[in-house]
Amino acid sequence: MARRRRVAVLVDASPGSMRACRWGANVALDTETDVVLVTAVNDTATESAVRDKFSTGGDDYALSVINLFGLSQYRRYAHLNDLKNASPSLPSQNEGDRVLEHHKAQLLRCEIPEARIEKVIVHPRRNETTAKAVLRAAKKCDSIICGTRGLGALQNSLLKMVGLGSLSHEVVHNATVPVTVVPVTTPVPEMITVRQGSGGKTSLKK
Repeated sequence: MARRRRVAVLVDASPGSMRACRWGANVALDTETDVVLVTAVNDTATESAVRDKFSTGGDDYALSVINLFGLSQYRRYAHLNDLKNASPSLPSQNEGDRVLEHHKAQLLRCEIPEARIEKVIVHPRRNETTAKAVLRAAKKCDSIICGTRGLGALQNSLLKMVGLGSLSHEVVHNATVPVTVVPVTTPVPEMITVRQGSGGKTSLKK
């Protein structure tokens, strides 16, 4: 028995994410591939409150962690009990919808059939990293594509100091399927037309 190949593309609002999405259309996808766009959202209202708390308190280090890696990663670092039960808010959901629609539009311009595109918003659970959340959403996919943010040496040092890995790094080390990480410097053509699929099927083991 066979089924269509499913490829998860992990997306956010960064330029690196859009580059990875377009690279996928140019190299890894075809008209018979099911493309699953996955993005993670957090509680923006709670995040704003945390930013205010630490910016006024002078804790630039903690604020930098939030700015660089998001609220879910910060929770691992700070263990703030008053944030762990926060539920995703509407603005965060709307932002996720906007990100997904933007990437979907890019895939449609590359002539990937709309019927082949699925959009998934995932909310990290308590004590769950963003990487693990998106992997949970992509668990039925055959492979994963994600971009990078192109962090500099100082930002990477901060990452290591708090014991965290970048999203792409954590995805690579925890995924059970092949992962392609597309660097921000990867050249991508301006005009892309996805290749025609020849079935795009993958065998299912019994």
